[in-house]
Amino acid sequence: MEIFYHAIGMPVSLAELGLHPSEQEILDMAASCARACGGHKGSARVLYENDFAAIYRKAL
Repeated sequence: MEIFYHAIGMPVSLAELGLHPSEQEILDMAASCARACGGHKGSARVLYENDFAAIYRKAL
């Protein structure tokens, strides 16, 4: 998928968007995401604030 996204000029990471959040910013974004969705999100697998933070870290 990354090859395809790059072929159409789409970024595949936060860094490619020019974003380099600190650990505190990642935690703040995860907390904001959790607040926005009532503390958790999903049905097949429920995601919580620590899951949101892990996703942001992997997106670096």
